[in-house]
Amino acid sequence: MFDALPTAYVSDQVTAPVAGAVIADTGQLAAGDYVVVYALSVADTVAVGKRIDVQHRDAANAATLKILSSVATGTGMWGETKRFAIATNERVRAVNGVAGAASSVYTASIGAWRVP
Repeated sequence: MFDALPTAYVSDQVTAPVAGAVIADTGQLAAGDYVVVYALSVADTVAVGKRIDVQHRDAANAATLKILSSVATGTGMWGETKRFAIATNERVRAVNGVAGAASSVYTASIGAWRVP
């Protein structure tokens, strides 16, 4: 399944993000079935809401259809989805919860593979 390059791949690191900052975003995807692989890390003080959510967003990028995963502060993780359908122009993105501390670092990588 992963013999080919991903249909979309994005990775970014943000220091002291504001609440709801988009850390990584695949952009609009073509309709199809996808497997999404992600790696997340949050280096921040421990507090409620300090996390990264991986979201499946609608075509208008106005609503979250599903939260695929989350990681809390002080941890890192990687994961992958099973095959799931994405409609035309929907996307997958990683967003932080509450604002990060001045020295915090939030990192996210997302790869999306279209599968037959």
